[in-house]
This record gives sequence, C-alpha cells and structure tokens, in this order.
Amino acid sequence: MNMVSVLGEIMKRTRMFTLIVTVATLAASSVMAADYKISNVPINVAGTAEPNVMLLMDTSESMANRPKDSAEDGDSKMEQAISTAKSVIQSGDGMRIGLARLNRTDGGRIDLVCGSSETTLLDQLGQYVAGGSTPIAEAYYEVTRYFRGMEGFFFHRNSKYTSPITSQCQKNFTIVLTDGQPENDGAFNHLNDSDGKDSELPNWDKNDEYSGNYYLDDLAKFAWDTDMSDQPGLQNMYTYTVGFDIDFPMLTDAAQNGHGEYLIAGNEDELLTSLRSIFADISRKSFSSTRLSANSGYVTSGLDIYQASFNTTDWSGELNAYTTTVNSSTGLLEVSDTPSWEAAEELPPPSSRAILTNRGSSGLAFRWNNFTSDEKNAWFNRNENQLNYIRGNDVSGYRSRNSLLGDIVHSNPIYVASPSAYYSSASYRAFKETYSAREPMIYVGANDGMLHGFRASDGQELLAYIPSILLPDLKDLTVPEYSHHYYVDGTPTIQDAYVDGEWRTLLAGGLNAGGQGVYLLDVTDPSRFSESAADDIFLREFTDADDQDMGYSYARPAIVKLRDNKWYLVFGNGYNNTVNDDHVSDSGDAVIYLQGLDSGSSLIKLSTNTGFDEAPEGLNLPNGMSTLAPVSDDGQTVNIIYGGDLYGNVWKFDLSSTDPTDWALDYRVFQACSSTSCGANEIQPITSRLAVSEDKSGNNMIYFGTGKDFEFSDKSSTSLQTFYGIVDSGSEITLGRDALQQQSIYAQKFYSFGDESRELRLTTNKSLDSTDRGWYMDLETPHSSGEADQLGERVLSTPVLRGSRVVFSTLTYTNDPCEAGGYGWEMELNRYTGGRLSYISVDYNGDGVFDENDQVTDGDGNLVSASGMRAGNGTGVTELVDGEGLQRIHNDDELGSELVQLAPEASGRASWRYVERL
Repeated sequence: MNMVSVLGEIMKRTRMFTLIVTVATLAASSVMAADYKISNVPINVAGTAEPNVMLLMDTSESMANRPKDSAEDGDSKMEQAISTAKSVIQSGDGMRIGLARLNRTDGGRIDLVCGSSETTLLDQLGQYVAGGSTPIAEAYYEVTRYFRGMEGFFFHRNSKYTSPITSQCQKNFTIVLTDGQPENDGAFNHLNDSDGKDSELPNWDKNDEYSGNYYLDDLAKFAWDTDMSDQPGLQNMYTYTVGFDIDFPMLTDAAQNGHGEYLIAGNEDELLTSLRSIFADISRKSFSSTRLSANSGYVTSGLDIYQASFNTTDWSGELNAYTTTVNSSTGLLEVSDTPSWEAAEELPPPSSRAILTNRGSSGLAFRWNNFTSDEKNAWFNRNENQLNYIRGNDVSGYRSRNSLLGDIVHSNPIYVASPSAYYSSASYRAFKETYSAREPMIYVGANDGMLHGFRASDGQELLAYIPSILLPDLKDLTVPEYSHHYYVDGTPTIQDAYVDGEWRTLLAGGLNAGGQGVYLLDVTDPSRFSESAADDIFLREFTDADDQDMGYSYARPAIVKLRDNKWYLVFGNGYNNTVNDDHVSDSGDAVIYLQGLDSGSSLIKLSTNTGFDEAPEGLNLPNGMSTLAPVSDDGQTVNIIYGGDLYGNVWKFDLSSTDPTDWALDYRVFQACSSTSCGANEIQPITSRLAVSEDKSGNNMIYFGTGKDFEFSDKSSTSLQTFYGIVDSGSEITLGRDALQQQSIYAQKFYSFGDESRELRLTTNKSLDSTDRGWYMDLETPHSSGEADQLGERVLSTPVLRGSRVVFSTLTYTNDPCEAGGYGWEMELNRYTGGRLSYISVDYNGDGVFDENDQVTDGDGNLVSASGMRAGNGTGVTELVDGEGLQRIHNDDELGSELVQLAPEASGRASWRYVERL
C-alpha cells in the first residue's frame, strides 16, 4: 500500500496593514549578529557530505593596481577581491571553505583548512596584501598535496597535511582567482599519472600550446585524474578559474581540464557575479539525491486522500489524489495504488491559466502588459519570454522541464469545501447556506513561485498566485543550470472570518525559506477565480519592508477572533531577520504580529525583547518566533498566545483584555536547555508549534519537542534534544529542567509478534509530585551498557493530544553523510506524567484484538506497553478515522506507508484548550 494520507490541519488567515502600533520598545544593538545559513535544498533528501572548497587567492604585486576600467580613486583589485570573497563566503552554506594564497617568490600557503569558521575566514581575508610574483601553478600544486594528505612541498614540510576528504561521496573544488600570467612557476615534484607511472610536468594534458611557466592546465587535469583519498570510489578535484581584469587562454584550459568553469570579471560587480555563479555550480554538483520523495503531509476528505511529492532530479512536483475503501473483512481502510488524478497532468494551457500577483495593495494578472518598463527590466530582463516561461511555455535556451508544477517540499496540501465552522450567529448560518455547494478545493504552495488552487474533484488548477516579494527571483527558474531555491514553501492556512461586515473564507500563507513575508487572499468563491478578479482576490502582503523584524516566514499564520470581538491574523516573525538586505533588524528579537482584518486596522507588534543582545555567550545569532499557539478559555475568543523561539524559550502573551492597547507579553514560561545551564551549546531551539491542553488541576499544560532542520549543518548535528510537557501555573519555571520530573527511554530493541518483528522503545513510568511543574524526556538511544547515545534525534512537528495520550514523532538522520533521509520514532506517552501508558494502545500483531499479545516484557519480566515504535520519517503524526476507530499512518521519504490500528481512548475525552483544530 503506498501513498497514504495524513489528516490535514486547517488553520486560519487574514488581512493587513496600515499603521504600525508598537507595543514593546525595541532594544537597539551596536553588535550585528551573524545569520543562520538556511539550506537551499531539503536537507532530509540531501544525501551528500558537505563539499570541500579551497579558494586560492592571487596576492601578487599586480593585485595592488586598480582594474583597467575603474575610476582613479577606486579600490585596488586586492581590495575588491577581498570584498567579494567575503560576500560569497557569508552565503556559502553547506560548504567547507578554506583559504590559500600565493607566496611572494615561490609556491603557495594553505592559510586556512577547509571547514574553517566564517569568522576566521573573514579575518584571514582582511589580512591579505598584494606583493610578489605569480607562482599560480606552484600554489595550486600545494593545494593538491593538502587534499591528498601529503607533506607540503613549499611549506608545511615537516608533517603531513590532514586531508579534508572524509567520505566517499564528498566533492572537492578549488577556485583560482588571478589577475595575471604566471611568473616563477615551474618547481614541482614528480607526479604519478593515471597509470601509476612517474611523470614530470610540463604537458600532463598533452597540450603543446603552453610551455615554460604555463602548468596550471596540466595540474588541473592531474587533479581531475587523481584519486586523492583511500575512501571507496574516486575522490578527485574540480577546478574553477576566474580571470580578474585579464582574459588568458590557459585559464580556460585549466577549467576545462578540471571540469569546472572559467569566468572573466572586469570589475567588482562582475567578480561578485562570477564567484556567486561558481558557488551555485558547486552546490549543484554537490547535491547527489536523485529520487522521488514524499512531502511531509497529506490531506484527507471523506474517502479521498491527496498527497504532494517532489522529484530532486528536475525539481518537479506532484499532487495526486487517491481513493480509499473499507475492507469488509477487517473494517480497515485500504488505499488505492493508482491515483485518480495527477495535478501536474491537469494544468490548463499557459495562456488560459489564472495566475495572479500584486503591486503594492492591488492585485493584477500575471501578464506582460501589466508591468511597468522598470518592472520588466528588473524582474524579466526586458524579456517577455521569461514571463511566458513562468506561465508554463517552453522556451528554447531556458531550463528544460518535465513538469510545469514545481517541487512541493514543506507546503502541505489543505482541503477546503463548504463552510463548516460552528459559529452560532445568524449571519454565519446564512453564509454557510450560501456556499453550501461550494466547489471543494486543494491549496498548496510550490517552489515554482506560486500558491496553487486545484479543484478537488479532478485536479484542475483554478487559481495560482505569485507573491510580489518573489517577482525579482523568478528569473532564476529559467536558468538551464538551475540551482534549487525555495519560493512558496509554507503551508497555507484557511479560515472563515467576519471582516468588514461580512463573512469570508480567507487564505494566508508564509514562504518558509522562500522569503520574508506573508500574503492574504480571499478564496470565498472559487467560481469567481479569474484574472479579472485579481484585485478582489488579493487582499494584502506583509514583508520585512513593512517591519524590519520580520524574518523568513517559517511561522505559519493563524486567523483568530480576539477579545475585542474582531478577527486578526497572528503570526511569529520567523527566522533570520538580520539577513543582509535593505531591511535588517537591529535587535534580532523574537516578536509576534497581530493584524486586524477590518479595513484600516493597524498592525500590533509584541516583542519579547530577546535577541542577540540577550543570547547566551558565544551564540552570535538572531532569535526568531516559530508558529504560534492561540488558546481560548471560552471556546470562542482567544485570550492567550503561546510561542516558542530559537533560543528555546516558551513565551506567554496576555490578550485577555477587550482593549487592544492592554495586550502585552506576560512572561517567559520556560527555557528549554539540555542541562541546568543554558549556554550556547545547551539551548534547545523550538521550531514546531506547541500543543496546549488542561492538566488535571485546570492549568494550561504545554507540549513540545526541540530541534531544528533548516541549516545544512543540522543534518549532522548530534546535540541532545528533548520532549517536554510543562505546566503553566501562572509564573515562570525559573529552575528549568530541575523543576520537572525526568522520564527516560531505557530499552530499545526488536520484539517479535508472530511472523513480524518491530523495533520498540520502553520508557520509565515515574509519578509527579506536587512540586513538579511537568516532565521531560531526553531523546537518547539506550544500549545494553546502561549508557545512551545522542544521535541528534529531534522533534519537528506538532504533537497530537488524544485523551490522556500525547503522541509525537521524532527524526534521526543516518550517520552516513552519503545517505539521504533518516528514520522516525513514533512516541506515545501519558500526557500528564510523560510515563508509559497503562493500557494497550497499538495492535502490534495485527490480529484486530488489543490484548497482552501486543505487550512486551520489560527487564523485570513484567508485561508492559511499549512507548515508541520505529516508524516513518519523522514528519508528523497522521491519524485516520474508520469504522473501527483509528488508524495511524507511517509514511517514509520514498512514498511508502503503513497503517496500524489504534485502540480507543481508555480514559475518556480530555478537555482541549488549543484553539486550532487538528
């Protein structure tokens, strides 16, 4: 059975901004933070080790001159090279960069090994000065000895270099940046050729065109032909060359022999463009995953299931529909193997697609004639074919596509039919009646730059929307050597709301790593979807140009009614608000936004006043707020918002007043840290939404796991992460984890159930006393010695609360950097104590009966219920309701899935306070 579904979450959305009301004072800072290096590819399928990149800088005397066409008072070539190198290094996420330079008379020096820190690299570049000759091939030869782990030839002669090559799939690159022809450049050791025979330069590449000092092309071929490591397979080296203020044929040959690129730059801007192009090509060559991968979510409606996926070979996407049937013998759901429709096959002809965008506060059709001359120049290089390509036309010379639908990575599809909320007003009942036969739709974002709206019955696209913040980046999609970018990567939220005197169905969405903004659309009536209705459908877009504390919009918006009886769009500010653009946060604070939806409503901003000035020592990174958890104590209007941030803080915002000017940050409830100290290495980031319910005393109890997954380095992180259940009894938990009861995973092994075996976990079952403010469980892998391994297991999705249970999934990446994906654990605990369940919850042996045959024996010989099952890919918990109760879906990265039967809730239905329905 493949392609199964997940219960989609339906969230909420809204309109925006006129005047900004700041309810918290921002603390100015004199120190700028570094940025998170957000990966441009989904790291869960990035089956590759980080590439080694050595930047070999020409520091010869001629670099002290200005480029030929520069102003008399312009910077020298050395200064311009340093500036551009710093810029690309700061954007080189997922690369292990090193620095080498020419020596003044002979050879070269390895100043910094591959994998040096960004700060160290920038400092070293700042020390470079021009002087001496140009022994470019000798310096390159020293680089090859470094990669091979040999003794230095010109320097480092008394000991061997440590080769940076650590895995068989690791790619290796050297970038040669020079402004002149070689000088004093012929001293080399003997080289072993590809046949193992001793050979001397010159003429390794058998090209008689060059002689004397011209050996770089020969060495580039040598570096490509030579296996530089004893790892399995071939570990050779690519070579890129940049002629700065010079065009020299040998640089062309060197790049060709080294299977890289040769680029020419006449000034600083051209040099920056060249280096960025090289880094993009390195990224393409280093990304090795070539497979179809499941998106992290499904959505269901009745007996229909909709699943998104993406293919990394061409970065195409798919949204497929599947039907389910109830097995008459078992009563369980079964899912068809063949899709009933595939959205990528149902897209309308490019000329007839309803594709919308916006200019400021006005919606418009995505058509050439709707853009100004300046916009055409800036966004499409004055080339109408670029716009037509985005609409779906094939254009000669542009990137070849197998599908017009772009990859759908982190945006989960959302199903919307007729209005179905439980508002009791007469106006809402009338609204429900008016749209009782509304066309069911599926909305999902894709990395082709668009939010798509598909008709659920047949997969026809009825609407597409391109946020205007993405318009400048659309041209990248046309490049034949396309390097993956994120665009509309966030899951949309859809909610009925009463706005400007009428009920509407609103859709709001963020972009995740695609950009720093959120957008709002009116999707009340799909029968009106057309380009002529663009201004009615588009409502508003909010970006970091509106407020500089807005980061990349990883925080999914919610649409809620607050205590002033008005509807609001509420969202956290996301991550990386200090990224170097025109709207840089001066604080790096985590903040939340409350935007009234009625016309003329102001934007309310509540800050935690916690950014890089308040960061633990050594953590020079901005803070950021993740997806918010609105809470209602009356079931109608929200009075509290909880939110988690990248510093591991859980915040409580008090919105209980009917006067918006009284809304404010209440207090920090807790800070998640892996020990009693909370230094830079101990804080545990919270990147998923919190779940909230009541404890047995009527207090709010907050459930969440820790960990992050948006930097390439996160894939190899083994930092300790934790799942928490904490009680908000009205004050901060100042003692951290010391105020909580610790539960532990004490056994993990395979257990047999008839012909089947499963890897399960057993956990402790300690009770809480009156002083405990909750519980926690560290995500560690136990082994027989009684010790536990920290493998980087983390929680990236919202927990599910069902009665007395809390269910959550975890993700652990494999420790092989050459292997894509990871594996998940599905954990199920008593939500009040964090201990194991006292009853049987899963039919492990599949006999349809929940009895002792589904239990396992603990170390004392007692039959107990397991608390965890290795299953799925850690993307979240999915439950389907069938005639026999519940089934849970375990989906993996390769579109496989499994259904397991769950027991009914043993202790009755719990009282929920979380306002958003799962």
